[in-house]
Amino acid sequence: NTGANQYIWISPKNGKLRDYDISDKDAKTYATLKSFSDESGLEKHGIEIDYDIFTNMHATDPSKLYSVYHASDINFTLNPKGKAVDKGVVLPNINDGFKGTAPDLGAIEAGDAAPVYGVRGIGNQSFYR
Repeated sequence: NTGANQYIWISPKNGKLRDYDISDKDAKTYATLKSFSDESGLEKHGIEIDYDIFTNMHATDPSKLYSVYHASDINFTLNPKGKAVDKGVVLPNINDGFKGTAPDLGAIEAGDAAPVYGVRGIGNQSFYR
């Protein structure tokens, strides 16, 4: 979704580290990531992403507010052609085995299989169904 005030920033003023009286009245809003970054100095390497960075992901249906979505039914793998591929930063001993020109955003490189933790042998069945 695009529109006004995509980014909201509330921060202590005058170089203070803390401000216990700060409220939403002190918030500044920004329409773009660039305008937020330019003024705040934050998110200099940030990129805007959407559901299309994943292989098969979509927004929830606003007409079905109480729907249950099971993690085992959702594909969280990165789309190999998405904006999150090769946009990460090398973290030694964490993601130095990346493919491409840089690590991908997220926990798993595009095209890699998810690691298996815990009990083996129950197939692809979710533990809670």
